[in-house]
Amino acid sequence: IIAAFAKAPKEIRTKYAAQIEKGTRYILTCVQDDGKIINKGRIPEMANYKTAIAVMALAAVDKEKYITQIGKAVTYLKTTQWSEKTGVSEKDMNYGGFGYDKNGEKPKSDLSNTGMSLDALHEAGVAKNDESWQKAVRFLNRVQQRTESKDLAVQLKERNITVLEDGGFIYDPMQSKAGEITLPDGSKGLRSYGSMTYIGLKSFVYAFLDKKDPRVQ
Repeated sequence: IIAAFAKAPKEIRTKYAAQIEKGTRYILTCVQDDGKIINKGRIPEMANYKTAIAVMALAAVDKEKYITQIGKAVTYLKTTQWSEKTGVSEKDMNYGGFGYDKNGEKPKSDLSNTGMSLDALHEAGVAKNDESWQKAVRFLNRVQQRTESKDLAVQLKERNITVLEDGGFIYDPMQSKAGEITLPDGSKGLRSYGSMTYIGLKSFVYAFLDKKDPRVQ
């Protein structure tokens, strides 16, 4: 809400200046020493989810004024991205993605949290050559319904899943919140759906893929 107010036309920002200020003050009270931004005491913490949203809000309000808080929060977010730094190899289907929390109840990668984290990195101005983008693309490839992009043939076969080839996106490499369909050969297809496809496409754009890239097309 704070980010929406802060990005609104001038008359809206002026009208709701007090709310923006109060909301920003609250966010700042949630900044932790390690950079994450959470309301302490809530379980599960969902630290990645909340930190990403807070970064977007602070960047919208005043990126220069809150550059220290944003910088530390981005550094924290990068520690939650599944990679060699968190003990997984590129073969792990979570690799490159983000989950709700690094060590919480829902630590595995999903496209919803990945999209929010990449939104935060984008709003914070993380550079094109930052390795976080390249790692994220590995995960994005795995949640797009496009065989050429996936490298999970063995895992898909074990679960009797057929890629639907519609170019859309799903929640995580082996799950769609929109459900499944049974195909004529008896295998199952994971339905692509609008919200994840929007996030997937936007994330490809933020990760600097060319608009002519076949994954974007």
